[in-house]
Amino acid sequence: TASGGRWLLDSVHSERDIAIYEGRKLLGERRVGAVKVVQETVAADGSPQLTRTVFQAERHSGAAPAPGATPDDTATLTPGEHEPARAQPSFVRYMTILLLSVSAIGLAAIGAMMALMSLFES
Repeated sequence: TASGGRWLLDSVHSERDIAIYEGRKLLGERRVGAVKVVQETVAADGSPQLTRTVFQAERHSGAAPAPGATPDDTATLTPGEHEPARAQPSFVRYMTILLLSVSAIGLAAIGAMMALMSLFES
Protein backbone atom coordinates (compact mmCIF):
# COMPACT_ATOMS: atom_id res chain seq x y z
CA THR A 1 0.00 0.00 0.00
CA ALA A 2 1.12 3.59 -0.55
CA SER A 3 1.36 5.93 2.42
CA GLY A 4 3.04 9.32 2.35
CA GLY A 5 4.66 8.65 -1.03
CA ARG A 6 6.26 5.39 0.15
CA TRP A 7 5.18 1.80 -0.35
CA LEU A 8 4.43 -0.23 2.78
CA LEU A 9 4.31 -4.02 2.93
CA ASP A 10 0.87 -5.11 4.09
CA SER A 11 0.86 -8.89 3.67
CA VAL A 12 2.49 -11.85 1.91
CA HIS A 13 0.53 -14.51 0.01
CA SER A 14 1.73 -17.66 -1.71
CA GLU A 15 -1.05 -17.62 -4.33
CA ARG A 16 -1.09 -14.90 -6.99
CA ASP A 17 -4.90 -14.74 -7.35
CA ILE A 18 -5.37 -14.42 -3.60
CA ALA A 19 -2.77 -11.63 -3.45
CA ILE A 20 -4.55 -9.70 -6.21
CA TYR A 21 -7.93 -10.25 -4.53
CA GLU A 22 -6.57 -8.99 -1.20
CA GLY A 23 -5.00 -6.00 -2.98
CA ARG A 24 -8.36 -5.06 -4.49
CA LYS A 25 -9.99 -5.47 -1.08
CA LEU A 26 -7.36 -3.22 0.55
CA LEU A 27 -8.04 -0.55 -2.05
CA GLY A 28 -11.52 -0.16 -0.56
CA GLU A 29 -10.15 0.91 2.83
CA ARG A 30 -9.94 4.65 3.59
CA ARG A 31 -6.35 4.53 4.79
CA VAL A 32 -5.11 3.07 1.50
CA GLY A 33 -4.47 5.38 -1.45
CA ALA A 34 -2.89 2.86 -3.80
CA VAL A 35 -2.07 -0.83 -3.99
CA LYS A 36 0.69 -2.69 -5.78
CA VAL A 37 0.94 -6.49 -5.87
CA VAL A 38 4.48 -7.68 -6.54
CA GLN A 39 5.48 -11.22 -7.51
CA GLU A 40 8.93 -12.28 -6.30
CA THR A 41 10.83 -15.32 -7.48
CA VAL A 42 13.25 -16.42 -4.77
CA ALA A 43 16.40 -18.54 -5.17
CA ALA A 44 17.08 -21.59 -3.01
CA ASP A 45 19.38 -19.51 -0.79
CA GLY A 46 16.54 -17.03 -0.12
CA SER A 47 17.80 -14.17 -2.26
CA PRO A 48 15.29 -12.56 -4.65
CA GLN A 49 15.92 -13.41 -8.31
CA LEU A 50 13.04 -11.72 -10.12
CA THR A 51 10.54 -9.10 -9.00
CA ARG A 52 7.66 -7.88 -11.15
CA THR A 53 4.42 -5.98 -10.58
CA VAL A 54 1.33 -8.10 -11.35
CA PHE A 55 -1.31 -5.59 -10.21
CA GLN A 56 -1.28 -1.88 -9.44
CA ALA A 57 -4.22 0.44 -8.75
CA GLU A 58 -5.04 3.67 -6.99
CA ARG A 59 -8.17 5.08 -5.43
CA HIS A 60 -9.87 7.67 -7.58
CA SER A 61 -11.61 9.49 -4.72
CA GLY A 62 -9.01 12.23 -4.34
CA ALA A 63 -6.35 9.93 -2.91
CA ALA A 64 -2.70 10.55 -3.69
CA PRO A 65 -1.52 8.67 -6.78
CA ALA A 66 0.61 5.60 -6.37
CA PRO A 67 4.34 6.22 -6.79
CA GLY A 68 5.36 5.18 -10.30
CA ALA A 69 1.79 4.52 -11.43
CA THR A 70 0.68 5.63 -14.86
CA PRO A 71 -2.93 6.03 -16.03
CA ASP A 72 -2.46 3.05 -18.38
CA ASP A 73 -1.53 0.50 -15.72
CA THR A 74 -3.79 1.54 -12.85
CA ALA A 75 -6.73 -0.69 -11.99
CA THR A 76 -5.99 -3.14 -14.78
CA LEU A 77 -4.95 -6.75 -14.83
CA THR A 78 -1.88 -7.95 -16.67
CA PRO A 79 -2.45 -9.84 -19.96
CA GLY A 80 -3.72 -13.39 -19.48
CA GLU A 81 -4.77 -12.70 -15.91
CA HIS A 82 -8.31 -13.39 -14.76
CA GLU A 83 -10.37 -11.93 -11.98
CA PRO A 84 -9.94 -14.19 -8.93
CA ALA A 85 -12.91 -16.39 -8.22
CA ARG A 86 -15.14 -15.47 -5.32
CA ALA A 87 -14.38 -17.43 -2.19
CA GLN A 88 -16.60 -20.47 -1.85
CA PRO A 89 -18.06 -21.43 1.53
CA SER A 90 -15.44 -23.35 3.40
CA PHE A 91 -15.31 -27.04 4.17
CA VAL A 92 -15.68 -26.27 7.89
CA ARG A 93 -18.97 -24.49 7.25
CA TYR A 94 -20.35 -27.47 5.33
CA MET A 95 -19.22 -29.89 8.02
CA THR A 96 -20.83 -27.77 10.75
CA ILE A 97 -24.16 -27.71 8.90
CA LEU A 98 -23.93 -31.46 8.27
CA LEU A 99 -23.19 -32.18 11.94
CA LEU A 100 -26.08 -30.00 13.14
CA SER A 101 -28.47 -31.62 10.64
CA VAL A 102 -27.50 -35.16 11.64
CA SER A 103 -27.79 -34.22 15.33
CA ALA A 104 -31.27 -32.77 14.81
CA ILE A 105 -32.42 -35.88 12.93
CA GLY A 106 -30.96 -38.10 15.66
CA LEU A 107 -32.73 -36.18 18.42
CA ALA A 108 -36.01 -36.33 16.49
CA ALA A 109 -35.60 -40.11 16.07
CA ILE A 110 -34.90 -40.57 19.79
CA GLY A 111 -37.96 -38.45 20.64
CA ALA A 112 -40.14 -40.51 18.31
CA MET A 113 -38.87 -43.78 19.81
CA MET A 114 -39.59 -42.55 23.34
CA ALA A 115 -43.12 -41.52 22.30
CA LEU A 116 -43.74 -44.96 20.78
CA MET A 117 -42.38 -46.70 23.89
CA SER A 118 -44.69 -44.69 26.13
CA LEU A 119 -47.67 -45.72 23.95
CA PHE A 120 -46.83 -49.42 24.29
CA GLU A 121 -46.27 -49.21 28.06
CA SER A 122 -49.84 -48.14 28.71
